[in-house]
Amino acid sequence: MNESINMLPMTSSTEERYISIYERRKRYGSTDRRGKIKNRVSIDHRPSIVEERSRIGDWEVDTVIGRRGGAVLVTLAERKTRVIALAPNKRADSVNQALVQALLPCQDQVHTLTCDNGKEFALHQEFASTLQADCFFAHPYQAWQRAAQRKYERTYTAIPPKRSEL
Repeated sequence: MNESINMLPMTSSTEERYISIYERRKRYGSTDRRGKIKNRVSIDHRPSIVEERSRIGDWEVDTVIGRRGGAVLVTLAERKTRVIALAPNKRADSVNQALVQALLPCQDQVHTLTCDNGKEFALHQEFASTLQADCFFAHPYQAWQRAAQRKYERTYTAIPPKRSEL
């Protein structure tokens, strides 16, 4: 009875297609495979004077990403001062260089830097030591911890549409 069913032999391309479909499953609950930022200090350990906003020199840092593989805006927001730097791409060394070039002229006015958890801030120890400042990281998915930065990005910069060239 089974002989009446014609089974076509799988060709190599059919096998490859079948295997590739089932290998590319969504992995629920998987962790980030791009690595972790080493020696990051939580925003919980930031001095309380930063919350009071009574001094100049407590900066919040973020990036605005343009087209994939293109330039990145490094936005630096302080309570009274706003600075924008342009990095050629989103790599940590490019963002580090743009950040240091933007803040080095006013190094005496840099006490703390608060970043999000993007991999572009992986060299945080390097730019913190160059600027002689402390670097802290906000909790994931809690943008309100860097409220001045978000307000600055919405209000003072004309953020280009996604995937546009900067």
